[in-house]
Amino acid sequence: MFICLVQSCYDRILKTGTVTRSAFNLNPSADRHTYDNDVLFDRKIQDVTAGLIPYFQKLLYKLPKENAWTIANYIMSMKTEVNLTDNYRRDVLKVLANFSIFCNNKLFKQVTKDNLVSFLDSFRNIPDLVELLPTA
Repeated sequence: MFICLVQSCYDRILKTGTVTRSAFNLNPSADRHTYDNDVLFDRKIQDVTAGLIPYFQKLLYKLPKENAWTIANYIMSMKTEVNLTDNYRRDVLKVLANFSIFCNNKLFKQVTKDNLVSFLDSFRNIPDLVELLPTA
């Protein structure tokens, strides 16, 4: 279940990533960690985190702006398609933010399949790894 969630989120981010940059004229070469009174960005973060504890709003502000935009757009598009529960929205926010942090805040467009596999492998249990080792 968890792997399917991460994979579907990753696929949708790759699809919506180009829309995000072109629709909002984001400049990835600018300093990604400064938020200079961007009212539209602040409003979108508030809409996405409405009903959740303030931790999730702070979590999005810690990410590079383009990644936060992409996550916010992904959740907003999911809201229009499906009636999201607060718990599911919280889980998606947490997983995607942790994925961004795991990849050293690399932009989602620059994330490779190896980054995704490494992230998913970090959730494996030790017994799963022992089964994969060759027997002598």
